[in-house]
Amino acid sequence: MGIREAKKAAKRAMIIKVGREIFTQEGYDRCSVEKIIASAGIARGTFYLYFPSKKSLFDALLEDLYSPIIDILLVTYNDLCQLQKGFTERYLQSAISLAQILERNRDMLIVHFREVYSAGPSGDSVRKWRGRVEAIIEDILQIAIDKDLIRNFSPKLSAMSMFGAAERMVWAWLQKETEINRKEIAQMVADVFWQGLK
Repeated sequence: MGIREAKKAAKRAMIIKVGREIFTQEGYDRCSVEKIIASAGIARGTFYLYFPSKKSLFDALLEDLYSPIIDILLVTYNDLCQLQKGFTERYLQSAISLAQILERNRDMLIVHFREVYSAGPSGDSVRKWRGRVEAIIEDILQIAIDKDLIRNFSPKLSAMSMFGAAERMVWAWLQKETEINRKEIAQMVADVFWQGLK
């Protein structure tokens, strides 16, 4: 990467960092391009070189949060398609990997909770990602049912239940309602869901 490309990448990363901080502290509606450019110390035109709108920056931040989660779930799905046994170990491995991602993205989790049920573009974007995650969980559950690894129950309802329960546990962790560390939570979630699905 040349010097010019490195400077452009650094400027984009700085805009993302500042945007992440402001979206976390103030939420989507109270955040503005003006606040971002003032905090980043850049001109309005510079912002628009990298992001055509506040929403495009918000969507880039959501992609940074949700894409690694989806990647782990897709690996889980693909592994499960090939797997004949050892589903509980695969599930635990995925739960621990997901917990590590969530720990690195505590601030964006706050954004998730703040925006998930809000009206408007921010809520629409978060719910779209949430729906993608639930759909992959549903696919994982369906393949597990097809392989006779878990009991036959509505994969869609199970996926919604799992996601909702995981959200609640993450919220409790963010609010320090529990002293359990992320690895223990991942183990507990894996155990609870595995026992319930069996």
